[in-house]
Amino acid sequence: MSAGSGWLLLRQKLTGQIAISLALGGIGALWVIFRGDIGQLMRLQIGKGEAIYLLGCAFHAFYTPLVRRLNRGESALVFSFERFWPA
Repeated sequence: MSAGSGWLLLRQKLTGQIAISLALGGIGALWVIFRGDIGQLMRLQIGKGEAIYLLGCAFHAFYTPLVRRLNRGESALVFSFERFWPA
């Protein structure tokens, strides 16, 4: 999801090192979603909680490239909290 959203929003290229990192993260996410049960993964039994978690992962995958795209040169702290404490 991260590689897809990065390419879609910023036209980022996927390097081998990034692909390995994202694959390890994806395997970890699948481990959490299916509670380490390979049988459940093969049956693709996704409950309501898992669907919500998957949706959250998708939104988070789009958040990171959006931060880079929408940033106007301010620091991360200012970018994160400007909405709450406008200058």
